[in-house]
Amino acid sequence: MGRWVAAVAAWPLLRLVGVRPAWPVAVVAVPLLVVIWLVVGALPLWAWWFGFLLALASGLIAYPVAVLIVGRLGRSGERAA
Repeated sequence: MGRWVAAVAAWPLLRLVGVRPAWPVAVVAVPLLVVIWLVVGALPLWAWWFGFLLALASGLIAYPVAVLIVGRLGRSGERAA
């Protein structure tokens, strides 16, 4: 449940820090977060510290990557002048 708070709270927080448009970034970040969380869940027990750090940093990884993806998708329809 706590992990999904990051996904639900993403849109208002992204909007607050000035990311426009925030909805596409929040939507693209969710699958990235899920993949990171699955990797953390699949790590062996001896790697718990790395998994803990990865879980904490998942937003620092997923949201910038989502911004890059949305930016690339947004520019794909533009024509060169």
